[in-house]
Amino acid sequence: MKQKILLSSIAGIPDFHGAAAAHAVEMKEWRAREAKVKAQAGTDIPALERWVSCPRPKAHPIVESAVNENDEADFEIVDDGPTAEQKLASRKMELLGEVSEAEKAAVFAVMPFGKRRLLAIREREILLSEQTIKQGFLAKMIGKTSRDPAQDRTPADAQFMAEQQDRRDRITAIERAAAQAMSDIEDLTLDTIGAWKCPSF
Repeated sequence: MKQKILLSSIAGIPDFHGAAAAHAVEMKEWRAREAKVKAQAGTDIPALERWVSCPRPKAHPIVESAVNENDEADFEIVDDGPTAEQKLASRKMELLGEVSEAEKAAVFAVMPFGKRRLLAIREREILLSEQTIKQGFLAKMIGKTSRDPAQDRTPADAQFMAEQQDRRDRITAIERAAAQAMSDIEDLTLDTIGAWKCPSF
């Protein structure tokens, strides 16, 4: 009966098949020698002409287990590694991680993490100021303001708000592209996943 040997158990044994075959040959030679030693026992053959017993050949325990009682390499390698579907799922997770990191880097290039709070605070202050104007005494008296307070922004505030909107639009585009890439990854198969490349954002 063939000895079943797990593929993972021989990962550290170079040329396992060759090692098993070599051990089988050594075992046959050793057994033949031992048979001659046994056959000469009790005879009057001179000591210098007698076969001498030698220690049994040794090899890695798994190599030894691959050789049967007839001193023949008789084994079957069983692949106990991840299945193709498990490998596919694992690779998809790796690609999703790559997209996530690329998305994060692209977003930070548009709006660095260290500047986000201050940009948001300034934007909020401008909008709050405009909201205060809308809800001012005159607005309460006539029910509405005569014009959009945004039209009264200083040139610096107007430029800032335009730049802030541009940053938001670019980040939205990055997030959409990343979402599409992640969706595409989920549709990959064993045949197509090897060719997929992370897009630039």
